[in-house]
Amino acid sequence: MRTKSYIFLLLSLLLGPTLTAQNDNFTFEIFGFEAGLTHRNVTKIQQDTSGFIWLATVSGLNKYDGYTFTHYTPKDTKHIIADNYIADMYIGADNRIWLSHPNQISVLRPFRNTLKRVSLGYAGERGKEQTAYNLTGAEGGIITSVFEQGTGNAKLYFVSPNGETEYLRKLPGKYTNHPLLLEQDTLFAAVSENELRSFRVVKRADYLDFSDKDTYQIFPFRGTEGSASRILEMQKVKNGTTYLLLENGQLYYKKPQKSQYEPHPVTEQIAGNESISTFYTDTEENIWFAGLCGREWRVGAV
Repeated sequence: MRTKSYIFLLLSLLLGPTLTAQNDNFTFEIFGFEAGLTHRNVTKIQQDTSGFIWLATVSGLNKYDGYTFTHYTPKDTKHIIADNYIADMYIGADNRIWLSHPNQISVLRPFRNTLKRVSLGYAGERGKEQTAYNLTGAEGGIITSVFEQGTGNAKLYFVSPNGETEYLRKLPGKYTNHPLLLEQDTLFAAVSENELRSFRVVKRADYLDFSDKDTYQIFPFRGTEGSASRILEMQKVKNGTTYLLLENGQLYYKKPQKSQYEPHPVTEQIAGNESISTFYTDTEENIWFAGLCGREWRVGAV
């Protein structure tokens, strides 16, 4: 993949790995349908070990090689996926791509062009759909929060590498998104609006054991509603830095030696009327954003 290939559709920012608040190197480049993206409503951005950037959308999966987009759809036998609508995505160290769709999770091996489906139940029952969000790698499989449309509940599940599912616990709060981040034996989960809670995870012989730990951090918010700073997404990068995105578009980060998150300098460059839906920090420490700017869904890299 071409080194430092930037896509700018949401933010006109270009900030290097040694980012400071005074860095004013800006660039802006627009990519949309005409550039080959299947849809600008991007639900997740990830990178595989070969350096390819993958963008999951509400209408197909896109692989970006720094030059062009390759499309994955249910109708393309050479680049097949289970469903066009992708709610979430996780790419493991073995380059298996875990994709979430209504009532199912699929596991794609793109370089072998093989696909495996894992059912979440309730298929075809209106009002009882279940969708997995916040796919997080664990023990060769994933931990995910599954949202039940009929009840509004979100429940933690472990999906093994073989596709077997194990119920772990119910999460507080009746809303869709509960971002997760696993660090050794601690699982951080976004609960109760703007609260980050930690759980101790112990691997037993054939199951995962959970126990509550303390509330880790509660984030500031604008106005009187905690949902304004509801946690949207978390990511830990190779150097140990952890990033956290809030509903109000504010990006926080925590260096390995720090105990608390603090606002990222790029936050000062993000306009208040921009709604960011997802982000990803790649191996070059470029931060990719996707979201709604005005009336248009856009994708960008910082």
